[in-house]
Amino acid sequence: MNALRVECVDYCLDSINPVTWILTADKIIKFQPEFLVLPWWVVFWFPQFLTIISVIKKRTLSEVVFICHNAIEHESSWWKIKATQYLLSRADRILTHSRQESDYLREILNAGPKIITAFHPSYAPLSWRVSRIG
Repeated sequence: MNALRVECVDYCLDSINPVTWILTADKIIKFQPEFLVLPWWVVFWFPQFLTIISVIKKRTLSEVVFICHNAIEHESSWWKIKATQYLLSRADRILTHSRQESDYLREILNAGPKIITAFHPSYAPLSWRVSRIG
């Protein structure tokens, strides 16, 4: 079975191999981005993202931005909330997709980083096309 591979993408991060976390941070440092944008929706990403952003913040001026699809995952527990608080409090900015998520993050992060609400677009204008096709 062939894995989907996209040209010009460097597949350097292996979520279960800590060596790649440091190597990925090194590649980011060499690139010198103005912003490091990371998605957040499950605590599974905590160890690798914490490692990467810790290295990035020590060695660059890059701003760390998290896009939070769900600030706290649906199958949550106290330790997942604490891990999320710990990681997201290190962000320079957080982008959410609802006021409810933004308000929740402001509450659990005690002001913390700048939180921005940017709603998902509505696909309602496309619904007439779907009904004509089906």
